Amino acid sequence: MTAPLVIGLTGGSGSGKSTVARFLGGHGAQVVDADAISREVADDPAVLSEIADALGGWVIGEDGRFDRKAVGLRVFQNPGELDLLTSITHSYIIKAIDARVRAYRSSRCKGAEPAPVLVPAPAPALALDAPLPVPRGFLDNVDIVWAVLCDDRAKADRIAARDGITHEQALARLAAQMPDREYARLADVLLRNDGSLEDLERKVRDAWHSLMREAPHPRV
Repeated sequence: MTAPLVIGLTGGSGSGKSTVARFLGGHGAQVVDADAISREVADDPAVLSEIADALGGWVIGEDGRFDRKAVGLRVFQNPGELDLLTSITHSYIIKAIDARVRAYRSSRCKGAEPAPVLVPAPAPALALDAPLPVPRGFLDNVDIVWAVLCDDRAKADRIAARDGITHEQALARLAAQMPDREYARLADVLLRNDGSLEDLERKVRDAWHSLMREAPHPRV
């Protein structure tokens, strides 16, 4: 394992991945949220126009922005439209992720070229919080993969409460995503989130301390 250290944090929607990212931030990690980046990308006027040309004007809400709820309800039940949406947004998201990870690594390495993105003071690790652990933009950018896993029913309950949709609609979203066994296959560290919040926090703390013991001192 080499410094600077980038943790690839992944897991299905509703798994508790964002909660783990928050805990990691509390331990001093810099967090890059791929979902937040995807929202920024979809709201970019040029990208939104491209999406509307491909899928139709219905993707634009009354406020003139990307209608996430309407799009989510439709594309997760239509694999063709989901693939089309992903094909449009993916390259923009990956470019933004690359810039943030490159900036972090530059901040940790003496003599590196100036980073293209302003970041906070160097952190002991960066956590890339991304639901899609694809080779380009995720696996190629990280040093270790942590996966958050939990029962699908619990995931669906969280998605429904978070997004204001039915349990059945939440299950349809999960059916369009990778199963936990695929996340587990890619992971170096597994975090099961079937218990209490305190239990999950303890697991994150233990995994973080173990990682920091194993990691070399950063090159500063």
